[in-house]
Amino acid sequence: MATWFCTSYGVYKVCNPTERRPRPTLLILVVLFVGVGPLASCHRSNTPTTKRYPFTGRVISINSHDQTAIIDGDAVPGFMVAMAMSYKIKPAAELSQLAPGDSISAEVVVVDSDAKDESAADYWLENVKVTAHAPSPHGPTVNFLPMPLPGNDVRHGS
Repeated sequence: MATWFCTSYGVYKVCNPTERRPRPTLLILVVLFVGVGPLASCHRSNTPTTKRYPFTGRVISINSHDQTAIIDGDAVPGFMVAMAMSYKIKPAAELSQLAPGDSISAEVVVVDSDAKDESAADYWLENVKVTAHAPSPHGPTVNFLPMPLPGNDVRHGS
């Protein structure tokens, strides 16, 4: 004898009491996961990318307050042409070892939070090492002859 029952999904005939009918909830979940999965993979991650480049240059000036230095940098292949620009120095303690005129080597760290907008990139110098100190501001020692003052006797060499 067949038993009939009504549900919101229609009328079903149960032929065997041990047989289970497919659950529409499970079917809906499978369709959602299969349909939404490819869409989720199209979403771009907002994780910023970090790149490091070897850097060399000469210190032009230092701003201790802003923890920056203007450096006349050599070309950085794959990143930028040679130019003088301001760089934040990290950690800030490395700034105290620099003086205008020093030649340095370092790493330029570039964090690109939005690849479409280059102005959104953040950059700084790390691992700064002085490779040559600035020449002495006094230059080589030169012996000058004393200049006579008005009224002093001047001897003529003979």
